[in-house]
Amino acid sequence: MFIIYLVNLLFYFSMCGFFLNYYYYLKSLMMIEFLMVSIFVILLLGVFGVCDYIIYILILSVCEGILGVLMVVLICRTWSVDGYFLIDYSF
Repeated sequence: MFIIYLVNLLFYFSMCGFFLNYYYYLKSLMMIEFLMVSIFVILLLGVFGVCDYIIYILILSVCEGILGVLMVVLICRTWSVDGYFLIDYSF
C-alpha cells in the first residue's frame, strides 16, 4: 500500500514543475501529509513497541514542521514573484 503512495508522490514531484507551479506543489504537499498520516495510523495501531512509537512520533512532528516551513517559504516566494497569480493554469 505504501509503495503506491510513494510512486504517486514521486510522480507529483517529478512532473508538472514542482517549484514553479503552486497548484502541483499543493497536491504534492497533500500527498506527503496523507502518507505521514497513514504511517501515524499504523503506528497508532501498535505495529511497533512503545519506544519506537515515541521515536516515530518525534520524527513525524519534525517532518511536519519542515513541510510547514517549506510551504510558507514557497508561498511567500510565489506571492513576491507574481502577486496574486498563485495558481498557474497554463499546463
